[in-house]
Amino acid sequence: MKKTVLLLAAFFCLLASWAQQKGGFTSKAAMARDFIKPQALATGVAAADIDQMKVSSETFSKHSGLTNVYFQQTVNGIPVFNAMLNVHITRDNKLLTYGNRFVKVDDAVRSRMANPLLNPEQAVKAAMASLGMPAAGSLVKKQSGNAPLYLTVFDKGKISLEDIRVQLVYQPM
Repeated sequence: MKKTVLLLAAFFCLLASWAQQKGGFTSKAAMARDFIKPQALATGVAAADIDQMKVSSETFSKHSGLTNVYFQQTVNGIPVFNAMLNVHITRDNKLLTYGNRFVKVDDAVRSRMANPLLNPEQAVKAAMASLGMPAAGSLVKKQSGNAPLYLTVFDKGKISLEDIRVQLVYQPM
């Protein structure tokens, strides 16, 4: 039984490798990235933004045969709020349409983005103050995050129905 499973696994690995070498097996996200790069660069999107964008989601419609790939703009690993690029590929692997909501980020801003203005606890307290919520005392940190996102989780305490997740996001002004 183990030999059969190992032989099948080896066969599928070889098949996938062969298909990639022949150009017959490419992910739709990689295809979308290749399709969009010349158009995006021609419309002023920075090459760094194309290189650093991350796949946010990929969906396929059986009805239309379209694959929709959504990319999130990131700068130095930090997502840019609401900055998405969407690509739509037909069932015969042709670019149908694309939409671009990436924002221009100056090089000077790129270099400053690695240093957040608020730490995670200050960010939660600032959000609470903005919502007119009274200070709830100290927050209990359940998980600490590291750069670049600093994803941190605080206990919900008496201020939320769920634990409070905080992460660094670039908010264009």
